Amino acid sequence: MREKEAPDAKLFSVCMYNILLDENGKRLEAESQVCPPEWFATLIADGIEPWLCTGVKSKEELRLAFKRGGCLITSDEPDTTLSYLRSIGAHA
Repeated sequence: MREKEAPDAKLFSVCMYNILLDENGKRLEAESQVCPPEWFATLIADGIEPWLCTGVKSKEELRLAFKRGGCLITSDEPDTTLSYLRSIGAHA
């Protein structure tokens, strides 16, 4: 029987959104939907898989996100996303 985990148990994955807020809580525009490299590094160092949000759409952003350690993507446009992933060698 599996023991009940504590509420602060370690996460398996995090779906990453590059959302930046100013000091008043107002959302700022980010240059890219790909999160900064240090966010990826922190998750990976803690053994947590960085997953990519639906906002990562362009071929260039996908390439960058996977280079930083992203390992799964959700998509609102699966045909286009799969085409991009194949073209960068991230899907067979």
